[in-house]
Amino acid sequence: MQQNTINIMHFFTKSEIDHYRKHREDVFETNSIPQEPISDRIKETWDKTAYWANNTQYQNLEVYFQRRWNIQAGRNNPGKNRYRRYTWARMFDPAKRNSNIFFTVGVHVGDETNDGGLIIKLDGNFRKLSFKQYSALEKYKADNQVKDLLIPVKDFSRYDWPKLYAKTREYIDKYLDQYYACINEVNSPENLIEDKIARICWNTNGWRIPSGEEGKSKTSIQGKEPHEKKHLFGHEEWLLDFDREFNGYHYAFLEPIHKFSEYKTYTGRKFNLFLYTRDYDSKTRYWVGVIRNAEVIDEIENNSAIRHYKIKGWIDEMTNELKKVNADYENFTYGIQKEVLFNVRFKKEDYEPFGEELIEFNPNQQLVKIDRYNLFDKKGEIELEEDNPPTESDEISGPGKGRKGRSKGKIKRTFTNGSREYEDIHSDIQNGLVLDLKKRYPNCKVWAEATTSYQTRIDVVKLDNRTGHKTFYEVKSYPKLITCIRIAIGQLLEYMYWPKNERANQLVVVSYHPILPSLKLYLTQLKKKTKLTIGYMCFNREEKSIVDEFIP
Repeated sequence: MQQNTINIMHFFTKSEIDHYRKHREDVFETNSIPQEPISDRIKETWDKTAYWANNTQYQNLEVYFQRRWNIQAGRNNPGKNRYRRYTWARMFDPAKRNSNIFFTVGVHVGDETNDGGLIIKLDGNFRKLSFKQYSALEKYKADNQVKDLLIPVKDFSRYDWPKLYAKTREYIDKYLDQYYACINEVNSPENLIEDKIARICWNTNGWRIPSGEEGKSKTSIQGKEPHEKKHLFGHEEWLLDFDREFNGYHYAFLEPIHKFSEYKTYTGRKFNLFLYTRDYDSKTRYWVGVIRNAEVIDEIENNSAIRHYKIKGWIDEMTNELKKVNADYENFTYGIQKEVLFNVRFKKEDYEPFGEELIEFNPNQQLVKIDRYNLFDKKGEIELEEDNPPTESDEISGPGKGRKGRSKGKIKRTFTNGSREYEDIHSDIQNGLVLDLKKRYPNCKVWAEATTSYQTRIDVVKLDNRTGHKTFYEVKSYPKLITCIRIAIGQLLEYMYWPKNERANQLVVVSYHPILPSLKLYLTQLKKKTKLTIGYMCFNREEKSIVDEFIP
């Protein structure tokens, strides 16, 4: 326990609270002599706070106190300080020191509407807790009716030090169980993964390969040229290129993390990253998708991934992709020499696009106020077009006309390749599936690109020569399983029934994603409610074979 014995034994007074309230937020020169009488009295108030905490002596709780009575006054006041609005000392279980949750005792100086007083509360270190964690703390307190205790100035005459100690211990007794429960809630695995909003460079190729100068920034900020303006590419150009993997992860780069790499601000932390981009040419911002469980890697992991990319020849491929769009590939190779290429890794199944197209920002929602390559706290749910269905009066707009009937403002959807299929993966699966089915079913005819009478093409068809049983296979290679299922089922039903005939006995979706329990539940429920039997096959490109299948 930290001791801070002081000579001033007098109890808190109304006059010192009034003095603190009068000068709260005052800006002053650090070494200003006229400031000293003001600060000396404020320091006394801080010392009394330490005396209060140290002498409460509640069981095994430890006290942490620093007399931080002033802070820097901000950018507009260089070399100057200002007085804090409060005093504080923390009391906590030393075994839970790193939880950043504690009991706080201190002076609440009040404002024009109240006279302030002494406050006791269950609190958290907002500088150490993420926005998500601090929100969880506030929610826990509200849900469990954990209330702050304020002893107003007008009641000071009823208190002395022993009575204040007793009142403090009484408060801790009342909420001690909630203190430990709150620590578990705030530091739960779910809350430890922070929700952040991140800007990525503009790209018209779905962030799988560089797309060149189009839509990139063309202005300097405070005299400094953005990387994408100077070199005509951003390292996020490959953010969603899931063809290149290392140790089961996709490795990528995000400028909002790189900006703080020197200080290792984010190293080792996990984020749910809500991505947006800005088309400089149209000045329009769009939501892209979310990467869940993204891990910020260290230099060692980055260097290992770079070595793997070099061995595989992927660095050369990426360099050639930059050359094709006339970007500054020499800057890219220079970065490789400096061992700068990756700062995050995540599983490809943890990326989810917000839609099949990019979704324009809702003009009535201001989750992002400035277009900087920083990580911003996600303070609210992202409102997408799907959250704002058209009203009865909504109609398809003609050229130059906007939509009507939006309750929260117009949201424009602009087509990009952000959620298109990976053509190379699609071809690998389709060709491999034909060969594997032929091996498995020697008495069946198997062929690809079967054309229907209305000129649509079925990826793969299998016909049993003995029974005439016919199976349609639809191959999908979207980065998310649910997207593959959603789109493939619609196409399979069209192939089978449009406009009225029944052309197959079995329908199967094929992709590279493993079979999830939720998929089994969905296909089983679909069969139960609609009598449609739709199966799923997982095709492994490395093994060139079907590795798992589910037919409800």
